[in-house]
Amino acid sequence: METKIVKRIPESSSTVSKPVFKKLLVALDGSESSQRAAQAALELAEKLKTDLIVLQAITPPKSYYHSTIAYYAYARKAAMGIVGETESKAKKQGIHVKTEIPEAVSSVV
Repeated sequence: METKIVKRIPESSSTVSKPVFKKLLVALDGSESSQRAAQAALELAEKLKTDLIVLQAITPPKSYYHSTIAYYAYARKAAMGIVGETESKAKKQGIHVKTEIPEAVSSVV
């Protein structure tokens, strides 16, 4: 049986590599798991030099709420607290970050 030796051809330093990703999306809900996901997304965005989009969706109240306006005002404030921490960390690390807080109707699958 014959053995072949394969040598890796070194890449020239003039080769410019394209980024694998341009944007990275992380969805947060305030849980410990989403905090870990946010940290992983920050590390990955910094390493890959990508933009980071931080999302926290607001769903309508599941039961009667005395004021829909009050509910959404509270939900927006809570969502800003959830995404704000990750946004602040991203900016400190020099990562271009955008936050999204969509208000959506939930669906049943």
